Amino acid sequence: MKEIIETRNVRAVKNAVRDTINKNGMIAVIADVGAGKSTMYSVLKNYWDSYPHKFSVVEMKSFRSRHSRISSIMELLIGACEPGASVPQVIEKRFFMLRDVLRSTKKHVILVADEAQDLNLQTYRDLKKIHEIDGDGRSHLFSIVLFGKTHQQWGRIFATPELGYRLQYLKLEALTSDETILIAEKAFLLKFQNERVKERFSASMIHRTPLDIEFAANSIRHFFGVSEDEVVTVSDEIIAQLSRLTLRYQVNLAGIKQKAIAERASNELNRNVSVQRVSELMNDNLKDKKLGDQLEAIVKKMLNENYSRPHEASGSTL
Repeated sequence: MKEIIETRNVRAVKNAVRDTINKNGMIAVIADVGAGKSTMYSVLKNYWDSYPHKFSVVEMKSFRSRHSRISSIMELLIGACEPGASVPQVIEKRFFMLRDVLRSTKKHVILVADEAQDLNLQTYRDLKKIHEIDGDGRSHLFSIVLFGKTHQQWGRIFATPELGYRLQYLKLEALTSDETILIAEKAFLLKFQNERVKERFSASMIHRTPLDIEFAANSIRHFFGVSEDEVVTVSDEIIAQLSRLTLRYQVNLAGIKQKAIAERASNELNRNVSVQRVSELMNDNLKDKKLGDQLEAIVKKMLNENYSRPHEASGSTL
């Protein structure tokens, strides 16, 4: 895992989640794709797991389902509080057993989930019910920490009074220019030639997320043929080519051959497009700007088709 840089988002998540756990509350950390929520999830979970005497972490998988997941969630919570316990099948008995084990445990019990936008509304309603279990002078006996992508499901959740008034949320923001450069330098070992190059690099990050920066860094490394643990100097010339370098890197990741691009372009443009022209596009030295724009549009279309097509399972791991 890359070094975690202390950005505003990282500090905000740490503080908000700590406060939530201290008061056994409920929080949803919501972010756009690539903003780093899953990384934060892993960092926090690893921290909690390193203090088993203090925290009992219950990891809930966010499978999409039309039915409530509460029965299996209660079983997970009971198992965390009392390992090896025989869990009743009758849901009412399961609820009362959960109440008893939560009242007796001395640890901070944390129910945590990633991709929480996939949980259905009834599961959220049922989570609220078991979260209301009280005892020993406390109104809540465990905390709920959720991480999810920006999604319309959150609008439905927060529009529901019994949930919206109880579930705190934190939306991750786009990185600042300074944070963008800090992550590029510290996490991805990019060395910028001067301040102007830093400004141009930051401005080229459309979404201002760690994933944006990682993809740009990997594209530059692919161009130079260097490994991820080597420092790479970024110049004005590299910034000028960056959009084509990222396109070239995407094509390489997708396994799309230049011959296939040339054939597709020849068919769609009704003219002969050689592999040489495609190669010139990828190396950012195609003189024909109109053809370059047409080829780039075709390549992006091919990439979208490739990503949306179901892939057969292979022996590789993600």
